[in-house]
Amino acid sequence: MIQSAKRALNKRLKKRARQKVKKEEWRCTKQEVALNREYEHRRIDMWLDKMKEEVERTRREESIKREADLVLSEVTRKKSEAKRTMNLLNTLGKLRNARVQTMENRGERVSQLETASFNQVIEKLKKYWVDQLNGYNLEEHGLRVMLNDAEVVRSDVELSLKKQILQEWDEALFGKRDGATDPEPQNLEQLVAIRYCWDNYLCEDNAILSSSIPLGWVVPTGPSNSDWASLLKK
Repeated sequence: MIQSAKRALNKRLKKRARQKVKKEEWRCTKQEVALNREYEHRRIDMWLDKMKEEVERTRREESIKREADLVLSEVTRKKSEAKRTMNLLNTLGKLRNARVQTMENRGERVSQLETASFNQVIEKLKKYWVDQLNGYNLEEHGLRVMLNDAEVVRSDVELSLKKQILQEWDEALFGKRDGATDPEPQNLEQLVAIRYCWDNYLCEDNAILSSSIPLGWVVPTGPSNSDWASLLKK
């Protein structure tokens, strides 16, 4: 009777142990599935953010190009008109020469005075439009320089804004600097120790489950009243 009870007890204990192991395995499996799901979500979010940045960058470039084309459209039209007129003058000159050659081949008399007058007018018109085209080229160059300078200024403003945001975050997290600098390492061992401490916080840019303080977050404002300020001081 006692042996039968012991066997039943051992059997029950083994069953409970198996159930406990299965329960632990199921918990680990669920945790692994949750981590994998979070990993995939983060990876997809990173890919979407990257695509969004690419789209925004392309959109900005297209907007800048449209703006430049709009500014340069008038001078481009003038240049096209000047080139078209010069081509027309060259065509008229060739046509005049062809007619003169045809008349001479037929034995007809060609007025040298008319030919000289025609050539003189054509050359004056060509010179005029060449000067106009050179002026348009200078105007186009000046406009392009202005657009490039405006783009440089815009980039400088964006960079300055980013630096300002980083400085505000630095002051919000660590307080205002008093001008003192961190002590420099006195030997190689101190340098290695400092670098080792910093390197503990480094990771790849695209590392999953890693993050950094993004630009554009709202920096905490100052206390709105004295009561709130007293709590912050504590």
